[in-house]
Amino acid sequence: VFSPQAMAVPLAAESVMKESAAEVVVTPWQSRLLMASPLPRVSLLNCSATMRCGKLIPSPMNKNTYFTGLTALIRPSAARWTLSPKTKWRLWSNNFRWKATETGVCRFMNSLLESLFSVCEENHASDIHLATGQKPRFRIRGALVEKGDYRPFDVKAIDAITMDLGLVTLPLGCPDGTERIRTTLLRDGSIDGAVSSLSGARYRFNLFRERDRHAVALRRLDGEFHTFPELGLPRRLADFCNENDGLVVVTGPTGSGKSTTLATMIDLINHTRPGHIITIEDPIEFLHTTDRCLVNQRQVGRDTRSFNDALVDALREDPDVILVGEIRDIDTIRTALRAAETGHLVFTTLHAGDCAGAVERLISVFPANEQSSARHQLALVLRGIFAQHLLPNADKSGRVPAYELLVNTAAVANLIATGRTAQIYSLLETNSALGMCTLEKSLTDLVLGGKILEQSALAFSRNAEALKRRIDRHA
Repeated sequence: VFSPQAMAVPLAAESVMKESAAEVVVTPWQSRLLMASPLPRVSLLNCSATMRCGKLIPSPMNKNTYFTGLTALIRPSAARWTLSPKTKWRLWSNNFRWKATETGVCRFMNSLLESLFSVCEENHASDIHLATGQKPRFRIRGALVEKGDYRPFDVKAIDAITMDLGLVTLPLGCPDGTERIRTTLLRDGSIDGAVSSLSGARYRFNLFRERDRHAVALRRLDGEFHTFPELGLPRRLADFCNENDGLVVVTGPTGSGKSTTLATMIDLINHTRPGHIITIEDPIEFLHTTDRCLVNQRQVGRDTRSFNDALVDALREDPDVILVGEIRDIDTIRTALRAAETGHLVFTTLHAGDCAGAVERLISVFPANEQSSARHQLALVLRGIFAQHLLPNADKSGRVPAYELLVNTAAVANLIATGRTAQIYSLLETNSALGMCTLEKSLTDLVLGGKILEQSALAFSRNAEALKRRIDRHA
């Protein structure tokens, strides 16, 4: 339905607005593409909104041109768009705001969430936690604290943030998006995703239900790629990036930096050798730009149904390197082993505390009658396992990695194939010349280098007495 003041010419599903157009009202049941030359292009999908057109905004890249190809999705709660020479595109309604980026692409952001992102970035927090009836909490240097002048969030505020983050996980233009998010939360209890703040910082989030209400956990990701020394990681990891095929596993507890380590490895490959990289993630945390490699990134739930489906598809997409965000089930593990066996370099993550535990975790998902063949297959394709943890540094200003590194030699492969994974630890101790490293050696080096406190290392070690003797011997 068009306002009488709007001089518009309907053309099937399209309408061309004159520069003198004053107002356009789109009802919820309509889905139209409003085009105006030289006015910006705006997609209105199943929404109700009022658009007011004033003077045009010059493009930030070229003052003689205007925004073109500008695409925006207006939520059903949208109230009014304003366009003036002094302001960017803005939408005022229920704390929602739109902002035109330097690339000319208009993006949506809940202003309350934007405020939380700003506080998080200003205080260098790693996580944000939101719950009904509680003030937002930020994890700063490992401690969960309240920051900012916020009142406790009510159900409406949490639901609004939950819905808007949830919509990011769906394909653009997905019909009945809000209803799909509610259905998924009721059925599965949680939703994973990732979003960028207006400053460009990347956040991974988990939406979940607790006591029949919604809650949100967000983790701030480092958007910049670093070298292994900058991250405190061993240079031996770079050798895995030069492999032509095989399986490389990064393991550790939640929040130990596995995604950052894998992103660094993929970035190194992207800049040092030609090839085709396919990443399968839930969600996409780090955005890779094609350099020497062609990089395709797929998100589970938005671009594919599951890790295994995407991995099966990837084998028909001529990849050289495949990143699987996490292998959680037997089908995905089978396909990953087959991919590594058929000439692809496969990177993936597991939730395990050490290298031997990662091997057992991979094998234990198979039925008893298949475990022997699975061990032989794993022994053949495995290139290495890297287990990492993050500990507070000496001055409590950040965290540093402590790690365990296993390189698959003939001796290691024999132990895996014969089920003697308990003996892997002795090979880690005696093969440091090959780049292998035990957690105790890593902790000792961190203590002697003054990077962590001795009491932190002893509290974290699996054998505090042995670690204490080792530190005293090398001090």
